[in-house]
Amino acid sequence: MFEQWPEAPVDELEVERRRLQVAIDTANARAAAARARAAAKDADVRAALREEIEASRLAIAEMEREHQRSVEMIRAAAQAEIERIRGHVVFPTGGSDTRSSSGWQT
Repeated sequence: MFEQWPEAPVDELEVERRRLQVAIDTANARAAAARARAAAKDADVRAALREEIEASRLAIAEMEREHQRSVEMIRAAAQAEIERIRGHVVFPTGGSDTRSSSGWQT
């Protein structure tokens, strides 16, 4: 009846080329996925670092405010001590024999 079509010869080079093309496409897809994961991780790390920097900045600002308060308290205490000492000093009067060797009377 009908003759069967002859089988087409298998082009082994074409089969290998297709197999390699599939391997290349797969590798490219995996590389793109890896780059996307790396970019996402990089973004996460950068966000965490920004948060840490902001927290450090706030902590430093608070330390500076606390330092300023301490300096003001020390200055006030020093001024009070100066005033206390001045209150106990009697300035020398002419001809008194109660002067110390410095000329000041206490």
